[in-house]
Amino acid sequence: MLTRQPGKFVIFWNLDSLHFDQSIYIMTDLVENLLMDHAYLRSLGLLALCLAACESRQPQMELSINQHTLTVEIADSAEGYIQGLRHRSSLPENHGLWLILKGSSAFCVGMRDTPLPLTAAFMDDNNVIVELVDLQPNDTEPTCAHEAVHSVLEMSRGWFTQHQVVIGARVRRSSAANQP
Repeated sequence: MLTRQPGKFVIFWNLDSLHFDQSIYIMTDLVENLLMDHAYLRSLGLLALCLAACESRQPQMELSINQHTLTVEIADSAEGYIQGLRHRSSLPENHGLWLILKGSSAFCVGMRDTPLPLTAAFMDDNNVIVELVDLQPNDTEPTCAHEAVHSVLEMSRGWFTQHQVVIGARVRRSSAANQP
């Protein structure tokens, strides 16, 4: 929240599990002073830069599954796992999120603040799909793999079925798509 005190501007961030909530409320009295206060305008410019950084997406790469190419954002840190696809209202066709773990382990995915219906493909160390699970939008309960996994690919619900991707399919980086 951006508030104005005499001679100062203070920005309060609503922290939620180490990431920005991405919602900002500007007090009505600040809007009235918009055209008169240059310091306020500078503060808004800085705020806009902060928001651009907060909303940036993870790095992307292309993957291949059964001759289908898809673009995924890569989440390979705790911050990336937490942010995931939160606050997204849509995904472009053939786009998703690839959560890469530091090693094989029991892993759960969450859908808090994620209004998209998704399917999670849990994968082993060889990027072979071992489990497909439909995820409910905005569900606050975690969904866990039934065995240790190395990564999780989240796609729009229906993508795996439409592309006939089933348990046992191998996910490859596009540059390695022709390798065994």
